[in-house]
Amino acid sequence: MPRRRRASVALVASALLCASVLTGCSPVSVTAGPAPPITTDWWSTAEWWAFGDSLFAGHSSVPGAPSHLRGVVNAAAGGTTLVPVTTSMGNPNGDLAGQISAAIERAGRPRHVIISAGMADLYARQVWGADLPLASYTDRYVDITQWLRHLGIDVHWMTITPITSWGIVGAQAWLQSALNAWLRSSGLPLVDCESSLQAPGSPWLDDSLTFALDGVHLNETGSLTYARCISAAIGVPLTTDPVEPDPPVPDTTAPDPSVPDPGPPGP
Repeated sequence: MPRRRRASVALVASALLCASVLTGCSPVSVTAGPAPPITTDWWSTAEWWAFGDSLFAGHSSVPGAPSHLRGVVNAAAGGTTLVPVTTSMGNPNGDLAGQISAAIERAGRPRHVIISAGMADLYARQVWGADLPLASYTDRYVDITQWLRHLGIDVHWMTITPITSWGIVGAQAWLQSALNAWLRSSGLPLVDCESSLQAPGSPWLDDSLTFALDGVHLNETGSLTYARCISAAIGVPLTTDPVEPDPPVPDTTAPDPSVPDPGPPGP
C-alpha cells in the first residue's frame, strides 16, 4: 500500500474513531439507583436503543446500521470505547458505560439495548499503546451486562465487525478475532453479523463495503448490509420495509352478507 495512502488512512480513521489514551478502569456499578422518570420526547417511545462507536453511529453522510432500523434510537457516538478512556480532545463521552448512563438519565430506561463496542478499543491499542490483557475487555462485557440487567434492560451485544488488513487497526486483527470468539462462547445475548461483512472466503472486511481510504468504517452499501443482518436477528424491520396497513375496522352497523338473514322478529 503506498505511503501516501497509508497516511490518509491514519488521518481518516483518527478523525472518525477519535484518538484515545488509557486512563483508569473502574467496574460498572450494578447497584445503581432508579432511573429518573421517562421524559416526553421521542426516545421514550422507542423500545430499542443502540449504543457504541462511530461504526454504529455513522459518519459524514453515511448513517450507521441502527439508523436503518425502524424506530430504534441511535445513541452511538464516535470514539466510544468498551474500556474507559479519555480521548485526546478531552471528550468524556468516550466510555460506553458513561454514554449509556447519560442516555438513561436523560430519557429513562429502554426495554432493549443493542451494543457495538470494541473497535475504538482496537484503535486505542494500535495508535496510543493501550496495551491491556484480554480480560480487561471481556470483564467489561460482563460488568455492563449485569448492570443493565439489574436495571431491567434486555441486552444484546454485537460481534466486532471485520477489518481490512491494510486499515489503521489491521495489526489488531488478533484481538478482534479473540474478542469475537469469547463473545460467542460467553453465553451473553449476541447478534453475530461478522460474516455478513466479510469478503468471500476471507476473514477480512469486504473492500466493497468500506471507504477506499478507511478500511474500518462501512459505506452506504456496507451499512445497509449490516442493518439487514441485525434486523433479521432482533426482529426489527428496516426503514425501507413496506409498512403493513392497519386492518380495516369492521362496520358493525352493516349486515354481514355471509350470515343468513333471520328475517323480522316474530310477534
